[in-house]
Amino acid sequence: MASTSPYANDHASPNGPHDARPTALKIIRDEGLDGKLTGKRTPYETYVAYGSSKTATTWMANEIERRYGPKGLRATSVHPGAVLTEKLSAQVDEAPGMMQNPAIALYMKSIAQGATTPVWAAVGKEWATKGGRYLAEMIEQGPLRGSESDFIKHGYAPHAYDKEGEERLWDLGLQLCSAAEK
Repeated sequence: MASTSPYANDHASPNGPHDARPTALKIIRDEGLDGKLTGKRTPYETYVAYGSSKTATTWMANEIERRYGPKGLRATSVHPGAVLTEKLSAQVDEAPGMMQNPAIALYMKSIAQGATTPVWAAVGKEWATKGGRYLAEMIEQGPLRGSESDFIKHGYAPHAYDKEGEERLWDLGLQLCSAAEK
């Protein structure tokens, strides 16, 4: 397969130029969203910020899918699971005994295990033509059953799909980037 750069050669689609599936995947590090798109600053609370950042990334994926999905750009929300990373290790230090809880320890994943669903979402044939979904544990998830605070259960919270919130976040993103939609 001839190309103009080593990057293009490494990431060229094995199925030809008309294969819309991505051949590269970037995991974006999220640090939290202060407030809830109200324009008001709130005191920083680690887990509230974490949850807000997850909502924001889901909303952005939904809005990207809505606006650009018909043009072939797909966006999907993926939960890799509870992956034991350096960041999580620091949080575990804040909550002694957390890893000794058998219910929690049972659901911890290695980095490789945590990568399976994101990679599947990026290259799986079934996701080449659809997006705006919420994936975890290698399946499309439905609404969360039970308490939203129960991290062991899979599914999305009711506020994960909020067209008005998604549009407001999109507009805020354009404003913060001083960009106009074309």
